[in-house]
Amino acid sequence: KKLLAKIAGFTAKCQIFEIQLTRNYNEISFREDLKILFYQIGLKNMKTVFILNDAQIVEENFLEYINNILSNGIVPGLFTDEERDGIINEIREEAIKYIKILSNENIWHYFIRKCTLNLHIILCMNPTGNLLRNRARNFPALINNTTIDYFARWPQQALYAVAEHFLSRFKLISDEYKNNIIEHMAMVHESVNFYCDIYMEKMRRKAYATPTNYLDFIHTFIHLYKQKKEDLSKQAERLNVGIIRIDEASILIQEMDKKLEIQRKELAIKTKKCDDLLTEITTLTAKQTERKSRALDKKQLVDEQLITIEKEKHDAESQLEEAMPALIEAQQGLDTLKAADITEMRSFANPVDTLRLIGYCMLIYLGHPSISWKDVRAVMADMKFITNLKTRDPDLFTSKQAVQLKIYL
Repeated sequence: KKLLAKIAGFTAKCQIFEIQLTRNYNEISFREDLKILFYQIGLKNMKTVFILNDAQIVEENFLEYINNILSNGIVPGLFTDEERDGIINEIREEAIKYIKILSNENIWHYFIRKCTLNLHIILCMNPTGNLLRNRARNFPALINNTTIDYFARWPQQALYAVAEHFLSRFKLISDEYKNNIIEHMAMVHESVNFYCDIYMEKMRRKAYATPTNYLDFIHTFIHLYKQKKEDLSKQAERLNVGIIRIDEASILIQEMDKKLEIQRKELAIKTKKCDDLLTEITTLTAKQTERKSRALDKKQLVDEQLITIEKEKHDAESQLEEAMPALIEAQQGLDTLKAADITEMRSFANPVDTLRLIGYCMLIYLGHPSISWKDVRAVMADMKFITNLKTRDPDLFTSKQAVQLKIYL
């Protein structure tokens, strides 16, 4: 209704005037808007269509003003005396051309008549319920001074044409399906009207499916279709991204499988080397353990030998202490030995046993390889024989020599 009213005003070359609702819009605000309207149609001489719908009637007192305008052409007391005088003075020169008796009252009536000629009021109201009936009873000018245009239901052809108008510019739907969708929309709206009639017959209450509902139905469908299309597009995009990621992961897995196969071969080689090395280490460990065991045995044997040696050393030292006087006595005896004694001893071809034993002992002491009286005589022939006996280190006397010496003693 409001859209058709605007089209009618545009066709009649009229200005469209509407109130703009705000949060605190009230009766005072409505009076100020009416003043602006009357200035526009009375002083500026602008043909104007004043459109008022149900949503803009926030207070029922608004209709009292509309009732007065429809009945009298103006709202009594709308302008103050100062504002009224200002309007009269501003329109006086124009009014002189059209009125014979020039007075403020006649000029004011001229202003009202001019406003009546330039103003068209269109009330867009919904007949649903008792609201319009009560308003018509309380404000009779709404019925008596207006022409009521009843909007019949749109025929199927109109429903089809309107839906086609909106969907023809909607590119998201394929042309293959548009015709079926348009027919379905028209069928749905007609079915609602059909059930509204059934509701009236059964419940004796009227329900309406207006063209506005049909337009809202079309716009809601387009909005939901866009929303669902975007949602599906996003889901498809996510799925495509997921497929791409899966393909990339598959390629990566194949590459990793190849690397893994190479690493498995390398691992097998290294495992074999490790096993061989472990076997070698085990063998070496066993050998080392055996060697360690033998070393421990040897150590034990050496320790025992050391104990024996220590004991023998102790015994030897004891014997040495016992033999030292004899050694000293022997060394002192060497000091008394003379070359004549040696010469006399060499002169015996077959000496007595005691003398022979002394000669053998000297050979053993000097470390001579063979033992015989001939050897004794040969050694004593040496000019350094006595010196050799004196300078011979007793510590060079070996156990072998001791054994040989025991044979003759």
